Amino acid sequence: MGFLLLGLFPALTDGVARALAAELSPEDHRAGAYGLVNATAGFGLMFAGIAGGYIWEHFGANYALFAGGVVVVLGIAVLSTIIANGRENLVV
Repeated sequence: MGFLLLGLFPALTDGVARALAAELSPEDHRAGAYGLVNATAGFGLMFAGIAGGYIWEHFGANYALFAGGVVVVLGIAVLSTIIANGRENLVV
């Protein structure tokens, strides 16, 4: 059951990230935008795993959950700003 849920999340979210990259990038830079999305997601997951594990081990689970919530709120703010400004201000 855990593996099913682990696969369900990327199945539901990867298409959205690629569609957003396609929407925000010019047509002649679309392949680079897809690569940038995947590289950012990969490095982000690596950093989140390392930082989350460090916080969990040294400060406890409550602090790790709080830090994750702060990062999510910041990410939503950045995404909202990008969408509000439109694609003309985005450099890919």
